[in-house]
Amino acid sequence: MYGRLAAPPEERSDLILIDVDHAPDDPLDEAGGRFYTEEGLLQASRHLVPGGVLGVWSYGENTPFSQALHCVSDEVRVEPATLYAAMVEEERTDWLFFGRNDVG
Repeated sequence: MYGRLAAPPEERSDLILIDVDHAPDDPLDEAGGRFYTEEGLLQASRHLVPGGVLGVWSYGENTPFSQALHCVSDEVRVEPATLYAAMVEEERTDWLFFGRNDVG
C-alpha cells in the first residue's frame, strides 16, 4: 500500500483510511516504516482533496508519529478506539490518528 501512496496521485480522495501494519514504532518492514515519517505522510496527503482526511489505525498510541502528522496537517486528532477481542475475551484500546489539510 505504501508504494501507491508514495507514487504521484492519479486521482484524489476525500478520505484515506489505512491500517499499514502494527504501529508506527513496530512496522512490519522498512517500506511501512517510511510511511510514518513526515516525508511519507506528505506523499500520502498529496492523494487527498483539499479538506480531505488521512486516517491511520494503530494498536499503540505514538507521540513521534503524532508530531510528524502535526507537521504535515492543518488539523490532527488522536482518538482511542476500545474494542472487545472475542478470541481472547478481553477489551483492548487501539488508536486512530486523523490528519486533515485545508489545502491540497
